[in-house]
Amino acid sequence: MAHILVVEDDPHVRNLVQVVLGDESHDTESAGSGSEALECLSEHAYDLIVLDLMLGRVSGWQVLRQMERWGIRRRTKVLVLTARASERDILHGWRMGADEYITKPFDPAHLVEAVAWTLERTPEELEERRRGELEKTELLYRVQVAFNEAG
Repeated sequence: MAHILVVEDDPHVRNLVQVVLGDESHDTESAGSGSEALECLSEHAYDLIVLDLMLGRVSGWQVLRQMERWGIRRRTKVLVLTARASERDILHGWRMGADEYITKPFDPAHLVEAVAWTLERTPEELEERRRGELEKTELLYRVQVAFNEAG
């Protein structure tokens, strides 16, 4: 059982994620905004944060940056769950230190598998995977940019 913070501004999606992860015996808390997430992160330790990027005034990107500043990023794994699906956004997510990046709409079963996989990995294993995903996404992004410039 893991202690998970679900950060999502859409209450329906937030509730779905909490129910799905709760059915897997995880202890979940939720935040409906980036500022609420930062408050939770300053008061509690989490094994994992499921983080939307588009949260309004304080974005998921800003939450990631603050986690790094506070020194809690290394002990709290991050699964990004977002509608931001462009190669550029995905590339930025890997660069910012996401341990997993899932785009919406999402399959709840895939989310459960990704959470389990992420929680089971050591920081070194996650870093190795992140480097591989970063290389792959950088290549895809360069191809996309070249294609757009040629068109």
